[in-house]
Amino acid sequence: MVRKRPREHLFIETDGQVYLVRDHGKLCFPRKGDKLDFPTKPAGRMDFDEDVVHRVKPVLDHHPEEWHQRDDLFGRDDVDGLVKRAIYTTMIRCV
Repeated sequence: MVRKRPREHLFIETDGQVYLVRDHGKLCFPRKGDKLDFPTKPAGRMDFDEDVVHRVKPVLDHHPEEWHQRDDLFGRDDVDGLVKRAIYTTMIRCV
């Protein structure tokens, strides 16, 4: 059986702000290989079925106020499910 090539995404976050792009009316992660206006540094990887999410840290000279607050994304209908799943996976839980 031929294995399907995974879709690769970039999870770009700094100080609780997440960089997302709009695709077909949904806010989603940019795809690996998309042109960004800033450099990034690798910070890990998450595998979700057919999707690979590469966590990267942006190298910025300012706080990105225009990005989306990660905690606000869960209540929105226009956010892709993969974004919500990846953010939920990275949340710190106190026990």
